[in-house]
Amino acid sequence: MITPTNREGIESIIEFLESINADFTATVSNYTTTIDYYGNKSKYMKEQHSRKTFSAYSKIKSDVSKLPVPKYTEDSVSYFHHDIDGSFHYKKAIQIDVRKAYATVLYKNKMITEATYDFITCLSKTERLVSVGMLASMKHIFQYENGIVENYTPVRSPLSGFFFFAVKEIQELMNHCRMASGAKYIMTWVDSIYIQCDETALAEILNVFYHNGFESSVHILENFTCHVGEDKIHISLIDNREVKNFNIPHKSNVTANHFFNFITRRNANRSKDTLHPFKKTSGNDRQP
Repeated sequence: MITPTNREGIESIIEFLESINADFTATVSNYTTTIDYYGNKSKYMKEQHSRKTFSAYSKIKSDVSKLPVPKYTEDSVSYFHHDIDGSFHYKKAIQIDVRKAYATVLYKNKMITEATYDFITCLSKTERLVSVGMLASMKHIFQYENGIVENYTPVRSPLSGFFFFAVKEIQELMNHCRMASGAKYIMTWVDSIYIQCDETALAEILNVFYHNGFESSVHILENFTCHVGEDKIHISLIDNREVKNFNIPHKSNVTANHFFNFITRRNANRSKDTLHPFKKTSGNDRQP
């Protein structure tokens, strides 16, 4: 049984088991956390996703499992780029999105069938991103003894190379767009590029997308504000009368990374050996 809960709920469970010096295993993935306490497993979902999302992933997995895995890793890719060296504000700016980006990469490279592609592209953007992103799912396995982590094993999906291949292809496509936009370029964020208002730069970017076989959409933004902080860049803008705010993070897996930091921080506080609070076991060759 999977129990929906939030981040604070999961942390409370872990804190309780630590407080009673329990032996247990906490497995933290992108979407769920599983607590194994003396053989009793409880699974908690941090975010709920539709059945269509998991169906799409099942179809993708079935297709790519028949192929050699591309030799790409998380270290091979970047989800954002910018040349920002200070805060600024534009009254208007332009956002150009690649539509169905990762699904199109997989389909163009004959990694998924037309039927799978058609199924994915009928989903919402979030469902598409999650279904493809599941290829690169990551598990962090923490083994506790007497309430203290004694062993940590990271386990990456053996199919992750397909996801990172798609990310790399979009990254290179965006680099072409960045060069095409010249001095009007602001930043790239995943499958979107942001530029100052300029018809020539916009036309050049749309031309790059068209000649590479990608669909795109254009958004005219208002009050595009960038604030450069010490450890992040905060973006605020108005898109079709809707105010949007987001930060460019240093890590792509924000949720799992949060729990990793939460567990290791607490463990360091409880362990006598704060320099090496627990042993890390390589999980590069393990499958989830």
